[in-house]
Amino acid sequence: PFVVEYAESEDAPASEWTQVQDIISPNVSVSYSQKLYTVDLPAACNNKQNLTIRLRVSANQRASTASATSDTGNNVLGFVRLSSR
Repeated sequence: PFVVEYAESEDAPASEWTQVQDIISPNVSVSYSQKLYTVDLPAACNNKQNLTIRLRVSANQRASTASATSDTGNNVLGFVRLSSR
């Protein structure tokens, strides 16, 4: 599980990050197709001189079973692309 958030500075304190959307990414070890997520940023992001977007792991869970990841496991994204429409 990931959460898409934005702030006006990459060094912003936690209280200044605004959540846009939750994403549950499939387990890339068992899923052979890439899932495409489209996230529309809110109008509050328009015309900002600086805008930082982050995808943050929101829970220590496996995508396939919702059980906790192991001590040696981690949550990763295979590819990230940002584009404007």
